[in-house]
Amino acid sequence: MQTILYIIRSNSQRRKEEQLNIYGSTNKNSEDAERMIAHCIYLVKLLEDFELVYVFFKIYGLTLQLNNRVSKSLHVFEILRDLAYEIKDPVYIMESYRYLGLAHQYARQYLYSVVCFKMILMFAWFHTKRDWELIAFNHLAIEYFYLGEM
Repeated sequence: MQTILYIIRSNSQRRKEEQLNIYGSTNKNSEDAERMIAHCIYLVKLLEDFELVYVFFKIYGLTLQLNNRVSKSLHVFEILRDLAYEIKDPVYIMESYRYLGLAHQYARQYLYSVVCFKMILMFAWFHTKRDWELIAFNHLAIEYFYLGEM
């Protein structure tokens, strides 16, 4: 399901409604989406609700990744990981490592990706989260396949 946002813009003394697809096909649409999400993150930071900031950073990182801005998405997911440590919830920490590992995989940095998925495995064992353990093993198998070590 694609998320569509409606933006009202003035156009030659009249207003018209345009559709803006977050997964956008043009650079202008993706830049507008990034600007809107960055503004939302700024507003949420003012509220000092870390869990809401976490959600917005996750959406922002995924938007960057879908628009092939890999280095920016890696930076955002690193911030997401640090924020998850601030929240001190093991599920958020594992989820942030998952997104960070997938971003490294997308950037073809497979060794960094393996480190992220091993961190998920470590947290899953420590907190007895069987579902996250399976997720970690699944991603590790894929990474070792890409590395040719399987």
